[in-house]
Amino acid sequence: MDDQLIEDKPNKKGCLFKLILIFLILLLIAVCTTFSVLSLTNKIKIINRNYSTIYNTDSINLYRNPDLVKFKLEEAFLKSKLQLSENDSINLSINLKDSTLCLEIKGTSVYIIPITTIKRSKIFDNIEKSALINYFSTPFCVMQQKATFLKAPLIIKKAPKDTSEVEKNNVQADTILPEIVACRFYTDKGLIINIRQNENIKKLSLYKHKFIYNLELSTLQLKKIIRLKTPDYIPWIYIEIDKKDAVSIYRALPDNTFISVQI
Repeated sequence: MDDQLIEDKPNKKGCLFKLILIFLILLLIAVCTTFSVLSLTNKIKIINRNYSTIYNTDSINLYRNPDLVKFKLEEAFLKSKLQLSENDSINLSINLKDSTLCLEIKGTSVYIIPITTIKRSKIFDNIEKSALINYFSTPFCVMQQKATFLKAPLIIKKAPKDTSEVEKNNVQADTILPEIVACRFYTDKGLIINIRQNENIKKLSLYKHKFIYNLELSTLQLKKIIRLKTPDYIPWIYIEIDKKDAVSIYRALPDNTFISVQI
């Protein structure tokens, strides 16, 4: 009888520990979910406050017309491209309506690429129409660029064995690309533009790529959640294009390039 009582005590402690662990996990999930909702709501309020325009009653009623909103978004895209035409460097134009991506110099298209897959953040469906139009009426300045490959191809130089090889071309460019070709553009208005190859990718490599990207964003958000601060919601646009085109675009664009988007 005494032996039975001795055996029951560790079991009770084990059950209590499991219950506490389950409670902490559920609490963490609840906190993260709450902050995620607050983050999205807060971002919508910020964009509406910073980009919305005060209209009279007639104008507000007009903006409820989907055709008018579509026209105004096209107009905003043209205004953004017009500003890009004043820039001497290479810029990027993304038209999600026509599914095209274009490199431009002073308003002239020099390289047009078809987009095969388009996804975008749901936040754009909840922003006020006037704010949405103003948000896309000016170019996005790229503050940071990241990619799974080098910005400039690695140059490999072979040392000549003797004087006869000096005159030969012993310089080779390393054109080997990673299994997944992807690049990201972080803009001044908080928008992240993701570009990835549309060719078939091994599932394991794809999961690894997504995990690294999500871990990067989650780490930034968790730092604020731990301090009980609302994390920043990051709007995003995701597109897929040909692998070679993705490499060409990333390497052609300068560091502080500008991007126009029609949503």
